Amino acid sequence: MLYALNNVTNGDKIEATPKAEGFCPECNQTMVPKCGDIKIWHWAHRQNLKHNCDYGGETEWHLDWKKRVNKKELVEVKKGNHRADIVTRDDTVIELQHSSIDTRTILDREEAYNKIVWILHSDRNSIRFRLKEYGYSFYWVYARRSFGISSAPIILDFVSEREIPYNYNAPLFIIRKQHQDGGRNSSQWRGWGKMVSRKYIVDAIINNVNFISTVIYNPDKPKNEELKMLHIPV
Repeated sequence: MLYALNNVTNGDKIEATPKAEGFCPECNQTMVPKCGDIKIWHWAHRQNLKHNCDYGGETEWHLDWKKRVNKKELVEVKKGNHRADIVTRDDTVIELQHSSIDTRTILDREEAYNKIVWILHSDRNSIRFRLKEYGYSFYWVYARRSFGISSAPIILDFVSEREIPYNYNAPLFIIRKQHQDGGRNSSQWRGWGKMVSRKYIVDAIINNVNFISTVIYNPDKPKNEELKMLHIPV
């Protein structure tokens, strides 16, 4: 996690620094600051501590997104029984999903949050794009099958775990319309969408007053050189 609390009773969020003391906002256990030379500084539970707290244990990709936003009031926000990864200025929840999750979890989160957008960490090699007048058509060979049930907007992030630090201007893909070949449980998706830059999304999270209508339905276009990085037609 990016932030711990400086005390267990109404504590303030603090970032990890060497020798700092912080507490988990969920289980109140003492956290360990991880402040190395390679990975983003963050907090972690003690490995030898046995408890049932599921909070934390995030990938570098998660931490990079949160660090880019870097606003305590917008990152790791408690909402009901859940703790949202990121919340925009207009109270849209941004859920960062690196690994596969089941349909029950997807539906639970979408029911818990009034407005939600998923950002999925995806494999660029599994999706093909074709430039159209209205945007890009796509064919996703190994799609997240469980997300066929989702009714929320989905953004795909293709950045590789090996690309650290991540390119701030790398393009992301907003799915505007999709269908599954062979039905809802199929792992092959077709549809169309729009390209935006990672920086555009971060700026919108911090500044925008209506995230979904502006970012999902009226996005700015990324630069040609950003698209060429991922071998996307320009």
